[in-house]
Amino acid sequence: MSLRPAITVLATLGLLFGLASVAPAARAQAPGKPAKPKVTFCTGQKDGKYEELGKTMRTYVRSAELEIVNTEGTLDNLERLAAGACQVAVVQPDGLTVFKRQSGKSLDAEFISKAHPEYVHLFCHKDSGVDRITDLRGKKDALVILGAQGSGPWIFWNNLVAEDKTYEPVPTVVADTMKRAAATVESDPKACMVVISGLKSKSTLFLNDNYGDTLTLAKADDRDLKNVKNWAGKPLFTFAPIPEGTYPNIKPNGRRDVATVSMEAVVIADKTLSAEIKDELTGATKNALKVMFRP
Repeated sequence: MSLRPAITVLATLGLLFGLASVAPAARAQAPGKPAKPKVTFCTGQKDGKYEELGKTMRTYVRSAELEIVNTEGTLDNLERLAAGACQVAVVQPDGLTVFKRQSGKSLDAEFISKAHPEYVHLFCHKDSGVDRITDLRGKKDALVILGAQGSGPWIFWNNLVAEDKTYEPVPTVVADTMKRAAATVESDPKACMVVISGLKSKSTLFLNDNYGDTLTLAKADDRDLKNVKNWAGKPLFTFAPIPEGTYPNIKPNGRRDVATVSMEAVVIADKTLSAEIKDELTGATKNALKVMFRP
């Protein structure tokens, strides 16, 4: 029997095994897709509207990985943005006024898109005698409950006091949850609480469903608020009603519209982000709002 066929077979097997041993190394050296840049997005408290906006936007951003960061709200977001701890943030526009006034820090950020409108809700104990926010002027025996320092209600009240010093004597306290704020108003006939949110938000519907027998919705249309300016030097607030029937369990809203002010939250971003990512964020905001506020 000739050895040539056997040698040929062995040579062929050796070549195959050689290729098999080389192939993994060759694959390991093959270039893969470059990793997407990570972009941190400071939103707000867990399960809030700002977090919902960020998570919904994330599905529309293709060129970056959007990392959602929960925070204490607007001022916390601005502090983090100024420190480089986040690159994108959603904020109440009146927060920019307070941030610049209190910190003196510059913010190297730019406008990306408007977000959803937010309304000032002034919920008061039904026995407080407060029908309009101006009824609180100079009342040292009243009590106004705000959110945590840097939150939307806290920012709003600070801007109001800055424009009209007659509110300065009014005692204020902060509450870290909506339930604690509502419980405080329920226990004090002279108390009111400020809530900044969209109409029929999770927070305001909670109050409607659980405190309808205790609360009334007062007007929050102090004309001094027309003097508060946004970052572009234009009027910050729009005078607008909370329509009749929005909160059917809370009077007097069941009988008529309640005059108040509103503003539009905004998405801002660090100027160093690429133009591609900023363009995607603009489109993602608009798409997310369509989903969130779909009829």
